[in-house]
Amino acid sequence: MTSCLLDSESEISLLPPSMVDRADISQTSQSLRAANGNTISVLGKVTLPVQIVTHETVVCGLVSDHVSEVILGLDWLADNGVTWAQTFH
Repeated sequence: MTSCLLDSESEISLLPPSMVDRADISQTSQSLRAANGNTISVLGKVTLPVQIVTHETVVCGLVSDHVSEVILGLDWLADNGVTWAQTFH
């Protein structure tokens, strides 16, 4: 089990290499830029099956040494129909 960051500011999901088998990483021409404009290196792309309680889905994302946790971006949020609920106290 692992925690994931839901990031509505990230257009694509990102995964650290520690979460994937290097043999499952495919080459990609996609590139990443941080919010400050710096280039973020990409090792490749991967598709991983995931289960959240009883919901089974996949995470398709880019693998980068520059992230230390799974970041579920807008791509994953939209594909899985995630909606934000705010509560005020």
